[in-house]
Amino acid sequence: MSQQGTRASPPRHLSATVWFSTAPTEPLTHWYQVRCLLQTPLFAKLGQTLSGTVLMTTNKRHSYDIHITATVDESGFRSGNILDLKNPFFRMPTWLHD
Repeated sequence: MSQQGTRASPPRHLSATVWFSTAPTEPLTHWYQVRCLLQTPLFAKLGQTLSGTVLMTTNKRHSYDIHITATVDESGFRSGNILDLKNPFFRMPTWLHD
């Protein structure tokens, strides 16, 4: 999720603009940021290129699994992970909002 807010146009009968944000400094919503950690760290030198993929698939827990892969193109070193989006370990800590 982006830290930038999403602007919602108000209905014609309202004059206020509403912003939704997942930034850690903003009030909590039902949206949240997640940390997508690789299974093992990747090391790259200045100037090397990192490429990868993020794929979200539905699961039987009424949520999503996030499949991530990353590769250092010049060395071929690769890492990845599959994460359950409902696992609270990956959510941003709520103490950041205090």
